[in-house]
Amino acid sequence: MVNPPLGFVVNANNDPVGNTLDNDPLNQLRPRGEIFYLNYTYDFGFRAGRLTELIREALASGDRKISLDEARRFQGDVMQLEGRRFVPHILAAYEAAKAADAPPELAQLAQDPRIQEAIKFLRSWSFNTPTGLPRGFDYNDTATGFDVPTEKEIQDSIATTIFNVWASRFVRDTIDATLEAISSQLPKPGTQFAVKALLHLLDNFAQNQGIGKSGLNFFPLAAEGLTPEQNHDLLILRSLKEALDLLAGDPFAPAFNRLTNLQDYRWGKLHRVTFKHVLSGPFNIPPAAEFEEYPNGIPTDGRARRRRRLELRPRLRCERLHLRRRPGTADGGRGDAPRPAGLGGDPRRGERPP
Repeated sequence: MVNPPLGFVVNANNDPVGNTLDNDPLNQLRPRGEIFYLNYTYDFGFRAGRLTELIREALASGDRKISLDEARRFQGDVMQLEGRRFVPHILAAYEAAKAADAPPELAQLAQDPRIQEAIKFLRSWSFNTPTGLPRGFDYNDTATGFDVPTEKEIQDSIATTIFNVWASRFVRDTIDATLEAISSQLPKPGTQFAVKALLHLLDNFAQNQGIGKSGLNFFPLAAEGLTPEQNHDLLILRSLKEALDLLAGDPFAPAFNRLTNLQDYRWGKLHRVTFKHVLSGPFNIPPAAEFEEYPNGIPTDGRARRRRRLELRPRLRCERLHLRRRPGTADGGRGDAPRPAGLGGDPRRGERPP
């Protein structure tokens, strides 16, 4: 590529030309009529999208250069762009449920005080994903110094928890439920495929009404007598209610102790990381490296990548959510590399380059 129009190139394992955005990698043609196929799967594309935003903002002001400090800030950015795409659908479903002519099933959900409060958090969410904890590791924190979370960070933290558990339930109530109705033996798509599929179905609901390329309706009927649009709204809000029930129940008791107050649902209580050592036990971090105060994993900012595990294995405290930054070096500093050298704790792997 020579002199790209933007003046820079972003690569984050994303779709380089956007030919999988509609979930059909075979429907674009080359100039001479051949199928323009590159691959059937890439990363979400949200990381590349966010990097593009950040670089554009940096180049639009000042000396039109990117400093090392700005690059560090880019590395530490934890905005959850899929939230930006999904939340408008949740808010629209809630507004439809409040309408005077809404069916009883929808109206009842709109009158639920917990759903009303959850909607307030989602409506004000900046899509940042902080821990919301005084001793949680957010971007600017180190092992020797923590910033007290602001009220906005706490609110964003709660919204992050609500959204990610809702996303887990919504995948189950749509894609998983549709496939299981055919056969319990059918494999379920991974997180990336499920998120892409749902975004495509939601964004094009007016045209396809939840029916995918396969001819399957991935918005199974939630109640009799509903229009496709009402059924769409009911599935979204019912998944939100299920998420709130889960957060207050036994599955998430290790994180939230069965509390029903949404103010307690700080993301750092759920989103934790453990760096596994080949010898396990006391060699894991934590408790090694003077992290004894975090027996259940180190609370960290960032988005969840394996949402089904939020529900299936909450006792693991999301310790395998692919944290890409180390929580702190021996001197309390932060790492600049996504996977710093020599931090694996596995002598069979050797030193990893920075």
